[in-house]
Amino acid sequence: MRFRGLRGRGRVTGGSRGSAFSPADLANLSHWYRADVADVAYVDAVNGAVTTWLDQSGNTDDMSQGTAANKPTHSSANNWISFDGSTDRLEEDTPAETTFPKTIVAAVTNDGTSPGGTLYCITNTSSANRYHSLRCTSGTWRARSRLGATIRDSSGIVAVAGATEIVVGLLDPAERSVYVDGVQDTPESTTNTPTGLSATVIGCERERSNYLDFFNGEVHEVCIYTRTLSATEIADITAHLQGKYA
Repeated sequence: MRFRGLRGRGRVTGGSRGSAFSPADLANLSHWYRADVADVAYVDAVNGAVTTWLDQSGNTDDMSQGTAANKPTHSSANNWISFDGSTDRLEEDTPAETTFPKTIVAAVTNDGTSPGGTLYCITNTSSANRYHSLRCTSGTWRARSRLGATIRDSSGIVAVAGATEIVVGLLDPAERSVYVDGVQDTPESTTNTPTGLSATVIGCERERSNYLDFFNGEVHEVCIYTRTLSATEIADITAHLQGKYA
């Protein structure tokens, strides 16, 4: 069972932008996916299976899935896209922005029993073990950079089962960190630079043609910026998304 609502960390008070704030107010928004708008996706009218999640940023970098068994499910009643933790994923094979740093902002509702899996991954599709990701490994949110056998993880923040959380991943070859509901973990700042990144995935990790570590939970909204957001900007967008979903 999944429960809506914020538990364990409390609400964030945003900066001075006010109630009219939009994620598009922050510079360098490259991708924006929402489950709460009328044209959210190309969705099967019978079972809600998502073929394409439309990019609302204006850059037309849509996420898609052509295989029926791998399609996540949209719920207009709950304003989320549900990922089953088994095969569900959406992908963009030719991402418009492979520059770094990146900030990934997501409003998610964790699985009520076993939250986990990779939420976002930008990866090399030709060589194994080269990617940046925002993941909930063994129930703990972390930002990761991997280059071959070298894995660099931030210290992590434990996910609250069943809760709606606003997760922010700061991905940079020089440093990686996560915020959950405005609380930051300890950054990992050893330089690690995955090369040849050429695909973006929401819902799991990808290594060449292999898909693994599938996300188990619901995703309400995802914003991707091609820069590191400031602490004030993170507070603003966290407060905004909490107001919508938590």
